[in-house]
Amino acid sequence: MPSRESRPVVGPVDIQSLQRDGRGVGRLGARTVVVSQAYPGDSVITRVDVETKSVFQGRVKRVVSAAETRRPSPCAHADWCTGCPYLGADREAEIAWKRGFVVEEARRQAIDLPGDWTFETPTAPWEWRHFAKQIFGLRDGHLVLGSYVQGTHVVVDNARCPVLVPGLQVLLERVVAAARHVGARPDNVGAPGLLHVLARSSRADGRCQLVVATRDPSGADALAIFEKVVPLDPELVSGWVLIQEQPSNNLLEGRALHVHGFRDLTDTLLDVECRIGPTSFFQANPACAETMFRDAVERAGSGRSALDLYSGVGILAVGLAKRFERVTAVEAVEEAAALIRKNAAKAGVAVDAVHADVETALDVLSDRGPFDVVVADPPRKGLGARGTQVVTRLAPSRLVLLSCDLAAWGKDARTLIDSGFKLGRFTVYDAFPRTAHVEVSSVFERA
Repeated sequence: MPSRESRPVVGPVDIQSLQRDGRGVGRLGARTVVVSQAYPGDSVITRVDVETKSVFQGRVKRVVSAAETRRPSPCAHADWCTGCPYLGADREAEIAWKRGFVVEEARRQAIDLPGDWTFETPTAPWEWRHFAKQIFGLRDGHLVLGSYVQGTHVVVDNARCPVLVPGLQVLLERVVAAARHVGARPDNVGAPGLLHVLARSSRADGRCQLVVATRDPSGADALAIFEKVVPLDPELVSGWVLIQEQPSNNLLEGRALHVHGFRDLTDTLLDVECRIGPTSFFQANPACAETMFRDAVERAGSGRSALDLYSGVGILAVGLAKRFERVTAVEAVEEAAALIRKNAAKAGVAVDAVHADVETALDVLSDRGPFDVVVADPPRKGLGARGTQVVTRLAPSRLVLLSCDLAAWGKDARTLIDSGFKLGRFTVYDAFPRTAHVEVSSVFERA
């Protein structure tokens, strides 16, 4: 069970609206109160985590009266962990709120959404997450793995987190038990120590990869954990120790030591085998990603020439190569760019892989054009001004844009429309149920 730490409380607070991050908003005198897992119609006593002159931020300590949308949660960490702001809400209400934020963003950017736009929910609201990032901390004197309370460095226990696939739930529980058994401590509790864990489960075969990060230059505490966990978990096939001697906000930064099994984990999307190393990016919800990628390839159509921007290991590029005579893929990470060619060869297709930053690749792409279609799957910041300039200068007849941040989509879409594109098909994917995040797939036709 989560620790019941002592925090100041305020309230009751009547929740009147939701922020886009999923937290409820009310007023207490002259101050705004922002509460995770509180919903319009709730009246709650609030445990305060962050206090400023104008705002209280916190979590639900007690529900005085419940909104009609409130439902019992199966999670032991309800009202303590802030990772899933919709944890206690009716699922249909969650979807309606997310749809509302989409409409709000379109209105804010003066964008007319097509009348037939859809909101897709490809996966169940539980056990969808194949990637865990959890922090080591102390709760009531006991070592735990968990997450930071929003806006703080307070760690709450996330044992048996219900949005994780079962294999990860079990693996992380074994990691905590092993760490306690060997007497390991979190960092800055007397000496450099454990920082965090990155764990991934392959949707293809259920096998797992584990990265244990530590500030200890010897890595002794992390190595001792592997000695305990490996004999217990036959599905753990790739193990790494990540030594971060210098403070960093980047969880992947540091010296990576391969300590168990294979160097990489393998998974499959759209029949493309993907190798996932300890610092690789891969989709947290691969089932939803596969649905979105398949739709993106279909919406690209078919023809002579296609361009795949921010290609990664070439999942979309390989799909496009089965429909277009010529496909060019652009990827900034050299290792991933090399894998594009290998993955295309395995699939029996040809892809011209270009190792370059999209924002600086216009000259080389101009030589390879023209392109009938561009498919772009940029990082969270979106295409941005330079990325949209590349697309508009190439002037494809169609652009399929995948966006993992709603505000970034709004800015990109407004720029594209102002540059002569027209928004066509539009779909929102609930890729991260119980959280406030969505993914957007939009098709732009050159007017």
